[in-house]
Amino acid sequence: MQADGLIYTGYYMSKKNWKAEERRVAELTGGRRTPLSGSNSAITASDVIHPKLYVEVKTRKSSAVITLFKDVEQKARRENKVPLLSIISERKRVWVMRPKDLVKINKYIEEANDGKG
Repeated sequence: MQADGLIYTGYYMSKKNWKAEERRVAELTGGRRTPLSGSNSAITASDVIHPKLYVEVKTRKSSAVITLFKDVEQKARRENKVPLLSIISERKRVWVMRPKDLVKINKYIEEANDGKG
C-alpha cells in the first residue's frame, strides 16, 4: 500500500517489487538504480547511483519508525501541518518525512530562522 510517498509494507515484498521501489527512489533522488545487488556493483555499494547521495532502500514487513511516523502524520493532519519526525539515538539525529514534504519543510525552517541570528 502506498501513502503519500511512503511505502507501508504489511506483506512480503517480492524481488520484482523491491527492485521497483529502488527504481522509484532513484527517480525521486535524481539517480538511477544500481544493477545487481549494491554490494556486488563495481560502481557503488549503494542501491542508487548518484554523484552526491548514498542511498539505501529498505523494505520491511513492519517498522517501528513507520509506526511512529504514522502517529505523527495523524496528529499533524488534525492541525493542518506538515509531519516531521525527529528521532535521536546515541547522540545521532535522523529526520523522517514524506519525500513530497522535503521542499516545504526546508522552506518553513528557513522562514522560521530568517529573523534569527
